[in-house]
Amino acid sequence: MFYCSWTADSRFLLTGSRDGALKIWTVVLDAATQTVPVDLRCVYAFNPFARYTANPSVTALDVYPYPSPLLTSTDDILVVVGSGGGEMQVVRLRVTEAAVGTASTTEAKVTVDVLCEVPHEQAHSATVRKVMWRRPTAGDDASSPLVWASGSEDHTVRIHQLALV
Repeated sequence: MFYCSWTADSRFLLTGSRDGALKIWTVVLDAATQTVPVDLRCVYAFNPFARYTANPSVTALDVYPYPSPLLTSTDDILVVVGSGGGEMQVVRLRVTEAAVGTASTTEAKVTVDVLCEVPHEQAHSATVRKVMWRRPTAGDDASSPLVWASGSEDHTVRIHQLALV
C-alpha cells in the first residue's frame, strides 16, 4: 500500500497500492460495544488507471473533506488519485449498501464517476507522490473551482482545478 486517506465522517478508509487497486475499507466495530474499532473490511476495489500501460499503480490519493455541490449524497466520496505514470484523476464514488461497522462480507455497491482526467500535457512525467486538496476560503462560493496540488518524482509541484458548472 502506498497511501491512505479517511473520509470526513470516518466511515471509510481509502487506500492505493502498487497493484493499481484503489480500495474502500469500512471499520468493523467491536460486537459488544459497537464503538471500539477492531478491524477493517474491504468493501470495494477497482483500478482507476487500468487503461494506462506505463505504470498503473495508485501512488497518491486524497479524499475531499469539505462540503461541495459535487457531493449530493452522504454516500458520496470525492477523491483525487495519482499514478506511478504521472496521471491524475478526480473520481466521485457513491457507496451504497456497505454494512458499515459490521463484519458482514457483503461487497458494497459503488458507482464510479470519473469527473476529471488531467490532460497529458498538464500531468507529471514521473510518479505522483502527493496530492492534496486546498481548503475552501471565506471568499469561495458554490461555483468556485475545487483546487488541489500534486508533487512528483519529476521534481515539480503543480496546481490543478476542477471547475464546477
